[in-house]
Amino acid sequence: GASTAAAVRDFQQYYGLVPNGEAGRATWEKIAEVYQELTGAAPLPLEAFPENGRAVILPGERGFTVLVIQSILHSLSQVYGNVPDCALTGVFDEETLRAVQPFQKLCGLPVTGGVDCQTWNMLAAAAGELNA
Repeated sequence: GASTAAAVRDFQQYYGLVPNGEAGRATWEKIAEVYQELTGAAPLPLEAFPENGRAVILPGERGFTVLVIQSILHSLSQVYGNVPDCALTGVFDEETLRAVQPFQKLCGLPVTGGVDCQTWNMLAAAAGELNA
């Protein structure tokens, strides 16, 4: 929504990126870098971002992308009773899996538990609806 785009623009401007309000590759890289600096977390390989249609984020993985997934699921759980909550840990644990699978079922996606491109896109769309 508008407030998220404004926050992204502010972030981009602060870090010397083109302030277009869109979280493209350069912005995601900078977010991951800042997250790593603040938390000491290991960097997440860019190949792990489900943007190429082949990548899948699986249980056991850790990092910023998992934290984003958890954040969206957590926000959805606060609005919709049929989406289970999960803690914001950055670790794709059993609790996260138990939130991803019902989300996939509700969206008519294959219930794999892994976050592939289709699931990622549905999470992003659902998050966008929350901010609209």
